[in-house]
Amino acid sequence: MKRRCIKPLAVLLAVTLAAGLSACNDADDAKSTTTTETTTEAVMTTPAPTEYYEEMSETMSYVDIEEIETTPEETTVPESSDELFRYTVDETGITITGLVEGELPTEIIVPKLIADTAVIAIGEGAFRDNKTLQSITLQEGILIVGNNAFNGCSALNEVVIAETVTEIGRAAFADCVALTDIIVPGCVKSIGNSAFKGCTALVNVAINDGVVNIEPYVFNSCTSLVTITLPNSVASLGACAFYRCDALEEVILSDGITRLEFGTFMYCRRLKTIEIPESVEVLDYKVFAQCINLKNVYFTDSVTRIERDVFEACGQVMIVALDDAYASVWARENGYKTSALVKE
Repeated sequence: MKRRCIKPLAVLLAVTLAAGLSACNDADDAKSTTTTETTTEAVMTTPAPTEYYEEMSETMSYVDIEEIETTPEETTVPESSDELFRYTVDETGITITGLVEGELPTEIIVPKLIADTAVIAIGEGAFRDNKTLQSITLQEGILIVGNNAFNGCSALNEVVIAETVTEIGRAAFADCVALTDIIVPGCVKSIGNSAFKGCTALVNVAINDGVVNIEPYVFNSCTSLVTITLPNSVASLGACAFYRCDALEEVILSDGITRLEFGTFMYCRRLKTIEIPESVEVLDYKVFAQCINLKNVYFTDSVTRIERDVFEACGQVMIVALDDAYASVWARENGYKTSALVKE
C-alpha cells in the first residue's frame, strides 16, 4: 500500500504553531461561553518555545491534512468488485475500498477471502461517512485498518478487530459517535493519530498488552470515557491523547512511557489523582492544564524535567514526592503545595 510523506504540511504547521496556535484548541472557557459552538477557539495562553513547535510539527498533522487534500490518492492497481465490496488486488492480497454502489447493509463481516485471495486491509476512507453501518467484524488475516476507514460512521456501535491487525490508521474510527466499546488487540503496534477522536459515546476501552505506540489525539474529545489503563508495552503516548476527555476520572499509565507529551490530559476536568510511573522523566508543556479538580499527583524521583504551565489552572493540586526529589523541589520553587513521601 502507498504511503505519503507530506513535507509542505510539516513546514506549514511549524509556522502556524510558532505563531501561537495549537491543534488542541486550548481556549479560555470563560470567554468561549459567549461564542457559538463553531467559533474557532484561541489556542495557547502563552506560546511555548520555538524548538517545541519544531519538534511537534511532524506529529500534529491530522487536523489540516483532511482540509488541504483536494484529490484522492492515485490507485496503483485496478479496482474490482464482488456482490458487496469494491476492492483492489496486488501481490500482497486484497484491500477493501468500499461497498458496491447501492449496498447499505447495517452489519458487515469482512471475509477472509474474496475470489480465493486473502483480504489483508481496509483501505483509506473505505466506509467513511456511512450512516447506516452499525456493526463491523474484521476477521483473521486483516493486517491494516487504513486512514479514515470508518471516519464519521455515525451509526456504528459494534467493532470487532481481528487479532491479526497490526495497524489502526489515522482517524480510522474518528467521530463514530455511537461507538461505546472497543478492544484493541495486542497485535496492534500503532494506534494512529486521532483514531478514536470525537467518539463521544465511548465508555469502555481495552488496550491489550503488545500495543507500543499511541499517536497524538487518539482519544481527543471522547467525552464519555471514565477510566483508561495503558499496558506496560506502551512506550509512546502522543500529544493531546486525552484532550477534553471530560468524564475521565481514573488513569493508569504504562511503565514504558518516558515522557508525557504536550496537553496529554488537558481539560480532563474530573481527573482528581494520578500516579506518574517511575519510567517517566519529562512532563511537557500543559500536560494537565485546566484539570481544575486535580488534587494529588504522585511522583517518583525519576522525573528530571517539568515544563512550564504543566498545572495551569489546577488550583487544588498537591505534588506528592520524596522531599528531595526533583518534583518536590520544583513544586516549592513554583508555589505549589507539596506532601513528602517517606522512603521505604
